[in-house]
Amino acid sequence: MFVCEFKNMDQCSDLIVYLKSRPFSSLSYEEKCAVKERRPKPHLNIAQRDKHQSRKFQSQWYEQYEWLTASVTTGMMHCYVCLLFGGEGDNKEWSETGIACMKNFHRRARKHQISKKHILNWERYHLLGQLRIEHALSEAARLSSLKHNEMVSRNRRYLGRLIQVICFLGKQELAFRGHDESDQSENKGNYLEILDMLAQEEQFVREKLESISGFKGTSSEIQNELIECATLVVKETIQKELDLAEFVSVQADETLDVSCKSQMSVIFRYCVNDSVQERFLGFFDVSKDKTA
Repeated sequence: MFVCEFKNMDQCSDLIVYLKSRPFSSLSYEEKCAVKERRPKPHLNIAQRDKHQSRKFQSQWYEQYEWLTASVTTGMMHCYVCLLFGGEGDNKEWSETGIACMKNFHRRARKHQISKKHILNWERYHLLGQLRIEHALSEAARLSSLKHNEMVSRNRRYLGRLIQVICFLGKQELAFRGHDESDQSENKGNYLEILDMLAQEEQFVREKLESISGFKGTSSEIQNELIECATLVVKETIQKELDLAEFVSVQADETLDVSCKSQMSVIFRYCVNDSVQERFLGFFDVSKDKTA
């Protein structure tokens, strides 16, 4: 049997020969879709004569039988769908061996196209290239991932705004909360008022504040957590600078706060890269124990 020596179907002049040398099932999905649209319809110079009449191959048979194909190399006719998806029993002569006899051609063709295996292959042939369930699931997963990433990006931008507000109020030594933080209050405190001001110009902030559910970051608990996170970052920065400093001085002083609790303030002074740094570490409650 003739075997196509080319690995690429585009390099082979006879697609039928190529498909016999390389099974259709071994092709990629894209190659299968390409093969589906390339049913060969060559004119065969086949003429057979018996005692009563002469029979010739007719090109219009391709229109009459949409599954019919042929090989110019072997001079055989085949069923294209059974050649692709495989035949069994009597169908093998259409899928593997090929038909060259013109006698009773139409009777054999009609018998073949109503066979169970051919009908099954014909259905698989038409479904090939349609949207597959794995592709639909893959596309749904891709869209879901894009939506999730977009939501994560918006949440990060919003959280960044909250951190900026926290740092601004801390830098300016301004109070965070007001006496009345309800929606009807005329002064909800610096933290919420700054967020309302940002919402007037930034849509993603406005959408977050107006949303019924989801993270808003406006509660006192969230504010305290953000302050603690900012404090932790500052302390880590101070710790890194202390590790680089050769000498460190500590300033400590005790004072009473408005609740008459003794608070000790601690300040570090040190030199890093020829620059004097003074860092306030924080207030520490020493009401219960004032010993060194």
